Amino acid sequence: ERPVEVRSAALASDQMTGAHRFQHGPGIALDAGHRHGRRERIVVARDVQFRAQVGWSAGDRVASTGFLFGNFNQSQPADPRVVEFRGEEIARVSHAYGTNGIITEVEMPLAPAYDWVEMFVAFDNFMEAVHYTEQLAKEDGILIKLANIFEAPVAHDYFQRVKPHVDPGTNLVGLMVAPQSMDGFQTFTGRRPEATVIYRSDDNNWERGPGPVFEYGWNHTTLRALKVDPSVTYLQVRFGYPNHIELIEQMRDALSPEVLHHLEALRENGKVIFAGLSLVKFTTEERLNEIVKIHEDAGAMVFNPHRYTLEEGGRQSVDDRQLAFKKESDPKGLLNPGKMIAWDDPDFSFDDMYAYPKLQPLTEA
Repeated sequence: ERPVEVRSAALASDQMTGAHRFQHGPGIALDAGHRHGRRERIVVARDVQFRAQVGWSAGDRVASTGFLFGNFNQSQPADPRVVEFRGEEIARVSHAYGTNGIITEVEMPLAPAYDWVEMFVAFDNFMEAVHYTEQLAKEDGILIKLANIFEAPVAHDYFQRVKPHVDPGTNLVGLMVAPQSMDGFQTFTGRRPEATVIYRSDDNNWERGPGPVFEYGWNHTTLRALKVDPSVTYLQVRFGYPNHIELIEQMRDALSPEVLHHLEALRENGKVIFAGLSLVKFTTEERLNEIVKIHEDAGAMVFNPHRYTLEEGGRQSVDDRQLAFKKESDPKGLLNPGKMIAWDDPDFSFDDMYAYPKLQPLTEA
């Protein structure tokens, strides 16, 4: 591997338990952090900074217990101080986007690293690809790090190195499987004739390799689509348990091909669910809002990337813990102004989502 610079990073081991922790401060590059772990044969198991690169199937979501050990927050009152948060207190600043302090150091748990076998699996039928991925993610004996699904024709139209190996009607599943789980994976897949492995990173005859499979997932998918079609945008959707499969199929029936599914498998409280980073063919802002409403009316929660406030872009409610800490740490409201509706307009009602009147429009170039 090429040498990388890791600034303000440290690895620590507990001599009694053998547990590993990773600490880093400002200035660490995402790729550098991942490589730093691999050089020591350990890698972040469930991470926040690197999730677009390495996926979540092996772990859980950011808010899960044990996800973060702690972080250090530089507050902004008249007498600035460094505050350390652990356990329940982490929620006061986690995912607050700098509205109530500046996170200067993060500590995360680590797990053993593997030489993951990266694969693409092709399907003619989209819902068969969804069921296959969900069942694979449930297999306790098959360790996976990444499992994503791309509705046809995403792989053919937007993945340039994959295009020669698929048809417009190919639905694609991207996977990262631990090498010791490959026998189990092959048995699992062999029982499902609808699944065809078209690429393995450790055994393939592709004249030009696709590169890392994780670079096709999460928001890499949207970026690849934008290179081909600048009119594409996206939504962030939560297809939660227990109606996740029905919701996925319902939204596809209602909106495809205007909205194409891109799904990421992850675990939430021990259950397999899907995050959707759906690709949307943008026409008008009014139509985009209609698409959001169709999802929310059906029960699919949208973390709207087209709204920049904390509440409308994700939580859809006030986080009283973070608001209370902002009053303590940033009494003058200097940090990330305009991001927290609850600070600027405490009486604003969220009965009608995406109606905050003080949202600033994008300045035209």
